[in-house]
Amino acid sequence: MRAGGCCCSCTTGTPASIPHLGDPQGRPYGNGVLLWFATDDFEAALARIRHLLTEILEGPHVNPNANHREVWVRDPDGYVVVIAGTTGDV
Repeated sequence: MRAGGCCCSCTTGTPASIPHLGDPQGRPYGNGVLLWFATDDFEAALARIRHLLTEILEGPHVNPNANHREVWVRDPDGYVVVIAGTTGDV
């Protein structure tokens, strides 16, 4: 993805096959939705996440399939948000 670009991906899956997707029996906002954002400065994004005391669900870690670092968080409205570095940032 180029800087300033946007990508939309739809997938099928279940909470068992995709971590943090949601609980079909639950009703919180964001249940079943994953939002992904890419950043050119992963370290700065991670520092901001930690400063804001955001709930970290997973990571930060290297995603070997995408060859980038990522962190999964829950925003105040209940949405799962994945912040990822650019491909090859490892």
